[in-house]
Amino acid sequence: MKNPWLISTVVLAAALVALGTWVLVGDHADAAQPVAQPYPTPLAEYPLELARTDTICLASEDVLRMLAARRTAMNRGDEQAAAAFYAEDGSLWIIDSAEPIVARGRAAIATRLKVDLDEAHMKLRLAGHAIRFGDYVAEPTFVGYENADGQIRDEALYLLVFNIDPATGEISGEWVF
Repeated sequence: MKNPWLISTVVLAAALVALGTWVLVGDHADAAQPVAQPYPTPLAEYPLELARTDTICLASEDVLRMLAARRTAMNRGDEQAAAAFYAEDGSLWIIDSAEPIVARGRAAIATRLKVDLDEAHMKLRLAGHAIRFGDYVAEPTFVGYENADGQIRDEALYLLVFNIDPATGEISGEWVF
């Protein structure tokens, strides 16, 4: 992990912002999601503008569009399109159990996503506003699993923390809490 204290600070701040957003706004976040865009070159279509700052603020529209396109690819069950948002040497850390699951490299990330998307029929739903702290973006997300009849079951709130490379706009690391 790059900097566990920074990640912990971002997670705590994101949780507070998500709670405040939920209290003030309610559950209106899914209404403004953009329409799915063509693949396989998502990063070229969503250039990111990441301001270098040490203050916590809402993520930019560019970052929100990129994360929404990634979420759309995942909800379609397209692990290759979702993995295309990660750097070739990116990493995915799933820290929701006693033993973290780690996938390193775009191919390993696609393989891990395939398990969640194909076998478990995982679906993501935005739970609040994403916040940014430097190159880190935290996004509260509901994660559930789709039954054969299309109903979502076992939906739970997770916090996804992304480290986005400002030079390439790719996700160099993701931590799922």
